[in-house]
Amino acid sequence: MKPVSINAPVSSFEAARKAIGAGANEIYCGVRLKGIKHVTFNGRPSYGSLIDFAELTKVTEYAHARNRKVNFVLNLPFMADILEILAKPHIRQAVKSEVDSFIVADLGLILLLEQMKVKTPIHIGSFATVRNQEAMSFYSQFNVARVVAPPDTTLKELSSLVNNPYNIEIEAFIHGQGCSNVNGNCYLSHSYKKQSVEFPDDPLWKLDSDKSFVSIGIRNPCMFTFQMEDWKSGEKMNLNCLNSFPFCSVCYLPDLLKTNVSVLKIEGRCQPIEYQERVPGEYAALIKLLESDDIKGYEKYLENLKRTTPELHGVCRLKKCFYEREGIDESVSTVY
Repeated sequence: MKPVSINAPVSSFEAARKAIGAGANEIYCGVRLKGIKHVTFNGRPSYGSLIDFAELTKVTEYAHARNRKVNFVLNLPFMADILEILAKPHIRQAVKSEVDSFIVADLGLILLLEQMKVKTPIHIGSFATVRNQEAMSFYSQFNVARVVAPPDTTLKELSSLVNNPYNIEIEAFIHGQGCSNVNGNCYLSHSYKKQSVEFPDDPLWKLDSDKSFVSIGIRNPCMFTFQMEDWKSGEKMNLNCLNSFPFCSVCYLPDLLKTNVSVLKIEGRCQPIEYQERVPGEYAALIKLLESDDIKGYEKYLENLKRTTPELHGVCRLKKCFYEREGIDESVSTVY
């Protein structure tokens, strides 16, 4: 079995320290844009990002001293004109902090890295939706070391991507939150124009005339809670019915590892530090058992996890499993 790395999300130095201690081989993170609350280059609001580049430097120094990698996220799925003026200094500071890679999805940003002669390897983010060898061939012309497969990629597709002639690693999602519909490229992002929050000190606030861009993170309808009523029982409930659903792959790790992907990715930069420490530790323990061919140990650990981990109760009950859909339909994700 090919050795595999765990890439864990972190939102602070403390989270990085704990994730590495729990067994993460790599960590990934972004840095806030100064003065901007709801938009960053890393596709997460400020609370899911490091405070500044001083903290990033602290993270990279800690990780490198323990032979761990730090992947820097620039994976906003589009490079808006109003962000371009902020991109170059952001990139330069990340290079100065000695990050090990840039996770990028926008082709314009990839070209900007080329123009700036940045030597740091590029990881193509999942928003780029790389699904076939033709896409792999296209990205191989750049300084690309890894491709992050879209969350709905099947095991068969992962195996195909791994078998590429460009020496490009493949990273697969294993745990976290995801879109039930189309990951990243969402038609709902600009659906609610009314702006009730003001950011007079933000650079983007002054540049964005309709104020729609700076607040995307707080007005996506998929994040809203809706009042619903069960038409049979009459039970009333408040639910997030558009469902950015939790997923996991603990039951399908043996099959996933057989695809020979290089890296397993945990989603959760906006999750609590407890999560950012616990989940890498759980997967590291399971992978260690599988790598030592201890199937009984793996199954015992797995059953204990499913019994004692609250977040898995709903996932298991509703069968929100990553990769289980292989046996149902190899091209369509099953969402319950």
